Amino acid sequence: MNLVDIGANLSHESFVDDLDEVVSAAQAAGVSHIIVTGTDQNSNEAAMSLSPVSYTHLRAHETGRNL
Repeated sequence: MNLVDIGANLSHESFVDDLDEVVSAAQAAGVSHIIVTGTDQNSNEAAMSLSPVSYTHLRAHETGRNL
C-alpha cells in the first residue's frame, strides 16, 4: 500500500536530531510521499530545503493572517 502524508511539519526544530529515523519509519509503514508544510517564508524555505527533487509545488492557504 502506498500512503501519502499530506501535512508533515518535518522542518520543525523537534525533528533536527531524528529526521532520518522519522522518514525511514514512515517509509517502512508504507508512506511513499510526504508533503512538508510551512507557515511562513522561513518555514516554507526550510520545507523546500528538505525536498529531494529539483522542484517544489507550494500552495498558500489563507489563514486570516497576513503572510
